[in-house]
Amino acid sequence: MCKTRGPEYSDGRIVQDTGNGATMRYSTIFFDLYGTLFDIHTDEDADAAWAALADALAEAGGEVGSLDELRRTFAQVAAPEFAVGGGDPLFEPDYQKVYERLVRVTTGAAADDIGTIRATEAGHETVGGGAAVAGAMTLTGREISEAAANAAWAFRRASELRLRPYDGAHDLLEKLRRAGLRVVLVSNAQLPYTMPELEQFDLADEFDDIVISSDFGRKKPDPAIFRHAMVLAGVDDPSSVLMVGNDEHADIDGARGAGIDGAFLDTFGHGPYDGAVASFAGADYRGLLEFILK
Repeated sequence: MCKTRGPEYSDGRIVQDTGNGATMRYSTIFFDLYGTLFDIHTDEDADAAWAALADALAEAGGEVGSLDELRRTFAQVAAPEFAVGGGDPLFEPDYQKVYERLVRVTTGAAADDIGTIRATEAGHETVGGGAAVAGAMTLTGREISEAAANAAWAFRRASELRLRPYDGAHDLLEKLRRAGLRVVLVSNAQLPYTMPELEQFDLADEFDDIVISSDFGRKKPDPAIFRHAMVLAGVDDPSSVLMVGNDEHADIDGARGAGIDGAFLDTFGHGPYDGAVASFAGADYRGLLEFILK
């Protein structure tokens, strides 16, 4: 079928003409990640995950004691981040900050007057902006952040019992973008976990924009995160956006709250969802693609 050239995006891609002079209904597709594009199962209570975290902290010079002590320490350093939300169920804490606090606590780090982090070994002490004592390590703020990211990724990898893209996920995203559609990830997730996973499976570059709830501070189904994604994508009309997800409430109802249609992928076997404009059994990317491009 011959297709005429449609209106251009700023990056030169086009919205394909349907063949009858009308463009496709949707110009932008939002995707959930876990359970929608990734098949995942994790166990964050497993000793293996906490042992991996302990090893990563030790590499940064930290001392953690037993795994139970590490669990308690993690809960303690996470508490201030959760407190920011004031009990709001749609507040999303930032685990990067939690892991940075964890690195500081387990290494005995303290900020001096010039913004350098001095982490002292057992038996030594660093006070204020004075010179470091013998045997002390000097860690910049950047090094603290890197150590935190490494610790987070070590924990995440060890907690994964299963992680893989559903068959056809890459192909789906590529075909949508080739058709001129803007593709945006909108995920309830933690940045230090999700970005390495996207890179691991070469998916990071398949999205025009990536919105992670821990970075935004709010999570689905809050309509605010969908509106934020629209702003990033340069979209003014919510009726031109389709949200694809596997969670009836977070993905479909949340999107509807922002005026966005939802397509439901029933990867958990819940059955079709009446609140969606389309429902598909499992990760039926072929059916989804036909629905979007029709």
